[in-house]
Amino acid sequence: MRIKKFVLERYGHFTDQPFEFSETPGIHLIFGPNEAGKSTVLEGLRDVLFGIHSRSTFNFWHGYPDMRLFAEIENASGDVLAFYRRKGKSNTILGADEIALPDDSLSPFLGTMDKDRDRFCNMFGLDQAGLRAGGKA
Repeated sequence: MRIKKFVLERYGHFTDQPFEFSETPGIHLIFGPNEAGKSTVLEGLRDVLFGIHSRSTFNFWHGYPDMRLFAEIENASGDVLAFYRRKGKSNTILGADEIALPDDSLSPFLGTMDKDRDRFCNMFGLDQAGLRAGGKA
């Protein structure tokens, strides 16, 4: 899976903050000074793919009912899915037309990572705490 576009629409202290990724395969790094929002972006990526936690701490500017993320992803077959993720218990994935999609809509894109947030984080969402824990292990 390749993330083509990601938007923190209403998440943490961000409103309509887009991120576009290069068409060139490789590693993408997000960096910045302390308190710039790097951890928020990483958690937003996790949440858009696997769902916003029921007790998310990223509701301080936008309340739970208003939290929302957007992503456009592509799988190895070239299929593209543009979708929104809202906070909720069911029907949290919305198509670009904002109509609810089945809960398993991301399965063809996540492949073996489907429903495995921890595995995704360990492989692709490295942060300082994760790097230190890996080094100790």
